[in-house]
Amino acid sequence: MAEALNWRVENQLDRYFSFKSCKSTKGLPGSYRVMNCNRKAKDITNDAKKSKKTFQCLAKVIFNQREVCCCHDHQSKKCSNAKLQVMVYGCLAHSHSLERRNIRLSKKVKDQAVELLTSGIRSDVVIEKYLSTNDQDLHSKPVTYRDVYRIKKTCNLGGYDEKASEVKNVMNLLGDVAFHGFNFGKQFTMSSTIPEEIQEKVAETSGYFLLTYASPEMLKRFRDHSTIISIDGTHGTNSAKFVLISVLVFDRRGEGSPVFQALVENENQIVFSVALRVLNSIAPDACENVKTVLSDTSHTFINSWKEIINPNVLWSVCHWHLEKNWAKKIKNSDMLKDIKSLRLMAELGPFTQRLLNIQSK
Repeated sequence: MAEALNWRVENQLDRYFSFKSCKSTKGLPGSYRVMNCNRKAKDITNDAKKSKKTFQCLAKVIFNQREVCCCHDHQSKKCSNAKLQVMVYGCLAHSHSLERRNIRLSKKVKDQAVELLTSGIRSDVVIEKYLSTNDQDLHSKPVTYRDVYRIKKTCNLGGYDEKASEVKNVMNLLGDVAFHGFNFGKQFTMSSTIPEEIQEKVAETSGYFLLTYASPEMLKRFRDHSTIISIDGTHGTNSAKFVLISVLVFDRRGEGSPVFQALVENENQIVFSVALRVLNSIAPDACENVKTVLSDTSHTFINSWKEIINPNVLWSVCHWHLEKNWAKKIKNSDMLKDIKSLRLMAELGPFTQRLLNIQSK
């Protein structure tokens, strides 16, 4: 029966059907189950004929577990080689229009959403990038922000329990396997009642706030794509003015994917070096494989990486940050155009000659 029910989930029949009845036959609990169309009477429009046939869709699927004879000869009245098998039969055709608003999210889609959300991927990315195929399938319900909110609430993925105290919520959060080194700053003192596994996560930050995050899925991506990384931080995106520094790798499609994040008061090299020590302790092999670090024009990230992990790593400056700094400091439009043209020089000889020409002006 378990295999038959799994077939129902894999084929996403739970989008249209719900179990309405279940009974036991011949001493087998739950051996006879009936799935009926899950459309309710309130889904019927007001102008529809209000009859019993209209309110009850005829579509149904029956799961019947019974003993089936497996003998080659059927001469004996009683089979000595009977095996339990599940017969699945019924009608999938609906006696009403399958409007997309009446279709439910299947368990398969919900499980996929939970897996993505648990790995640290944002709700908008889950909807637009990973579950957008539901929008194209006319027999599936489009995944909305309301659906994702309900999934997070049902699976307690929000990370906050309104009925618990703030201290309890913080402790539950820090106890998660994805949270690693942290320190609340100058006024932080660790109570003796705090669980030992959380106390072990405290990192010395010389009085700076630090909170680091890396889920097992993020660390796996880091190990799989660790040759080139990008490091950048947000600015002015929250009321506390804290900075969220993200370490990203480039996946098979060339898109950036976060593998480690650190929430800090500012882009201070002291506290970021502590964050890198945490990263190096949980993913030493991946850190060792990094050959190139891509970042903005600030020396904070690259200096910390060279100090903590690898002094010989290559540093590549992000073109967007580089052009932004050029535009801010170079007011001569002709000079700015000449400097931007250096990016097109692929060989060292022509690049050097072009640079000398610009410096001579």
